[in-house]
Amino acid sequence: MAKHRSIELNWGDSKPIVLELSGKTIVADCRAPQGLSGVAARDRIVAALESAAHGPPLSRHVVPGDRVVIAIAGDLPQEAFVREAMIQTLTSAGVSMDDTVFVRSQSEIKGTETPDASQESASKKASGKIKPSGKQSSPVRKSARARTLKMSPRPREEIFHGENNQQSGYLNANDQDKPLYLSRHLIDADVVVPVGEWRWDPLLCGRSIEGELWPTFSRRDARRQILRALLEKRLQTLQSWRRDVVAVNWHLGIVSNLKMIAGANDSLASVAFGNPVEVTVETRSQARKLWSPDVVGEADVSIAAVSGKSKGFLSIVRAAAAAARLTNQQGTVCVCSQCDEAPGVVFTRWRQGAGLRAIVDEALESGDEKLEQDALTSWLFSRALGDRRLVLLSSLDESTVEELECGFAATPEAIERLAHDSSSVAILHEADRMLPRFEGL
Repeated sequence: MAKHRSIELNWGDSKPIVLELSGKTIVADCRAPQGLSGVAARDRIVAALESAAHGPPLSRHVVPGDRVVIAIAGDLPQEAFVREAMIQTLTSAGVSMDDTVFVRSQSEIKGTETPDASQESASKKASGKIKPSGKQSSPVRKSARARTLKMSPRPREEIFHGENNQQSGYLNANDQDKPLYLSRHLIDADVVVPVGEWRWDPLLCGRSIEGELWPTFSRRDARRQILRALLEKRLQTLQSWRRDVVAVNWHLGIVSNLKMIAGANDSLASVAFGNPVEVTVETRSQARKLWSPDVVGEADVSIAAVSGKSKGFLSIVRAAAAAARLTNQQGTVCVCSQCDEAPGVVFTRWRQGAGLRAIVDEALESGDEKLEQDALTSWLFSRALGDRRLVLLSSLDESTVEELECGFAATPEAIERLAHDSSSVAILHEADRMLPRFEGL
């Protein structure tokens, strides 16, 4: 008789979903890798910056007086401690914080914390209360080290606005003779250190286009052109994007970058620093091991949870796309999250029965960037989901979910019953970051 297993699935709620399943019904239990948090994450990043595994350490790239730009391309795991690691390493190399700037793109910070928000704020928000920074009442006297850190000079923070063409300049042309425009913050710097997360995007069936200088720090039109091109020629567009990433790094004189892979609960699972080409190869290999699990067969029901940090509807779509890879065409995909963001109008109209090609064309003709992104998401998701049924457990109300022609799970118990009654089940933890694949492929 097959043993029963009890699997806890965290979905952003204080109470996890508990799946009681027979061992023989479990096709896959895809888990997020464990990583480092807090000071341990910072120390691991410092060690990477000081290593010579993929070229000289960061201290060899800079000299006192250099204008150094740390280009943060998108969200980062343990971001507050990434910043502390960079500051510590540059300060040790004699670089003045007055000559150091953290730059990120406006398009990448919507809905996120302010750049200097600490990781500890997440736990304070989870408890329901958060006190203003610098005014927290505590009977514990601050240590001398804490007072020193507070008084230490900090790098400036700059935001690049891609819609403002005056904030960008001509860098060079790509292999198709198309101009490459980039943030002037980066062009005018003596040293640029790109910092980004390497992650999978289940909608693209491969690597995400986030986490690189291009198109994050280019004009908004560059990003829109890529999004539009992905609708027609996904593989060719991604190949072209990769070539442009290399070209931008080359023309900008990038000799090293910092790449990270997130772990469970926004921890740090892996980090590499050095030559961009070598770091990309290593990070991709690590991402394959950490977030792209091999499975042996399809499931009738796949249950996917969204990573706690990701609460937008795009995270639901990515999680569903990842789960669909393990689900047979007549099966059911269940996504569990705390999302309360309704989908866009293109996605909604498609799910309500409108012809997808027609409304995608309509969105492209509108010239509205949000509609174009919505169209791309809908188009890619339609291919990923196929004929599978979609069930949502979320903070969306029942009427919204039913308008999307999706099954509505009112409680975690509904998901638990569905899994219990199925003959084959796949479970994906933090599925929006995963790219599962069948063994041997």
